[in-house]
Amino acid sequence: DSSKVIPIIRQSGTDLRPTFLKTKLYINFSKDDEAEYSFDDLLRTLLDAPLYEKPKIGENPFTPMEHSRPDRVSDGVKEVMLTVARCFERREYDYIWFKSIVKSVSMHRLTLDKYIGEAVEQGLISWRTNDTLAITAKGISYLEAHNIIEG
Repeated sequence: DSSKVIPIIRQSGTDLRPTFLKTKLYINFSKDDEAEYSFDDLLRTLLDAPLYEKPKIGENPFTPMEHSRPDRVSDGVKEVMLTVARCFERREYDYIWFKSIVKSVSMHRLTLDKYIGEAVEQGLISWRTNDTLAITAKGISYLEAHNIIEG
């Protein structure tokens, strides 16, 4: 047991110890101005009264993600809304051509259709005609909340 022997060092310079005691806890009494602290360390070690108590290990705050997948829908909707904002900025009317969104976005067309559907379902944009989209008031609030446009 490493606590049966506690080397006490009382020499100036280095803390020379025999090889078999190098890995043990030791108390250094070499500095006279720190003798009180060294004595306190020795007493606390002998009486098993550490200065700081280790906190108890609590419950794990994280739930295992073994069977769950991250939700990437919000990233796709944000990309669509960013593209809608860019396309809308270049228009002089209150609608956006669907083909201008297709040309401007960097995702696959099928993925784009899925995220446009999500944005429509969330009420951020709406179909005006078969080939034009309009941004809703909720969509404008979304763009402001995500710092895509300034409010």
